[in-house]
Amino acid sequence: MSKCVTTLEATIKSGFGYLKSRFSYFNNWRQYEYMHICCWLGKDWSWTVASKPLWILFSIPTLLLAIDFVYVSSKIKVLVIDHAHYLAQLIWVLGNIVWAGGDLFYDDDADPIPLYIYSPSSFRWWASWIIACALLPILWLYVYYI
Repeated sequence: MSKCVTTLEATIKSGFGYLKSRFSYFNNWRQYEYMHICCWLGKDWSWTVASKPLWILFSIPTLLLAIDFVYVSSKIKVLVIDHAHYLAQLIWVLGNIVWAGGDLFYDDDADPIPLYIYSPSSFRWWASWIIACALLPILWLYVYYI
């Protein structure tokens, strides 16, 4: 019980004490997360309007910020819950980038393909598996850790 309470208290404090941005531009962790959301939305918007240069421009910081979230949260042992969620978020962003890249740069990749039908030449097939793997850190968290 005390292990869960400690982790819960750490999670509540995550925006105020434990997690700090490594860049001096941001005053707190919450602002850093908001920048990630802004880049993620820009990436998805540029995907929907099929703007390849904008998609690349927004995809790079989105991916780098997601990697940094995982890195920073891995350094603090009491933030296991945050780390698992940031890891799942990183995997989701990777899958999303693979899917969007296939849609934007390969015209023949438009048809959805079920996961159980092996199609290694389809970006959507690979993206589906990567996004499905985003559940693994969450499952590990809720089944094993808690």
